[in-house]
Amino acid sequence: MSANTASALIPLSEVARLLSVSVRTIYRLVAEGELPPPLKVGRASRFEAKDVQRYLDKLRRERGT
Repeated sequence: MSANTASALIPLSEVARLLSVSVRTIYRLVAEGELPPPLKVGRASRFEAKDVQRYLDKLRRERGT
């Protein structure tokens, strides 16, 4: 897979840290459809970096910046 088609996978705890929210809030955002469900890698949950970036971009647009 080339670098252009691959998306970095971010652990659940890192997504929570990046968004300054709890892990529980990440699960709530997934349940509400705000974030796509994480990928399961073994027993670990990982989010694609592009999905997290899309969510942040959406928040910025809603805020007007």
